[in-house]
Amino acid sequence: MNPMQQMLMEANRINRELAKARAELAKKEFAITKAGLLTLTMLGNRSVKAIKFEKGVLEEDNQDLIEETIVLAVNDALSQIERANGDINERITGRREGV
Repeated sequence: MNPMQQMLMEANRINRELAKARAELAKKEFAITKAGLLTLTMLGNRSVKAIKFEKGVLEEDNQDLIEETIVLAVNDALSQIERANGDINERITGRREGV
């Protein structure tokens, strides 16, 4: 087998591993609890699965705090997903870069 064929085979292997790892990441749950007010669960494919509020949180005078807390929780979950994606890239390709 010539070097070009070997290189193509290695690239195909890496692509298969990345696709498999990313499919697993898409199903993984990332749960973030913020300020004891809420728990946000997001999947690795960046879709929100659930937002659960603690009892008594959903009162009118808490609206600003709740909205800010949701934003913080979503951003934290996205950061965790991005780190997990970077871990996948580094493990499989040896390079840490976002996708």
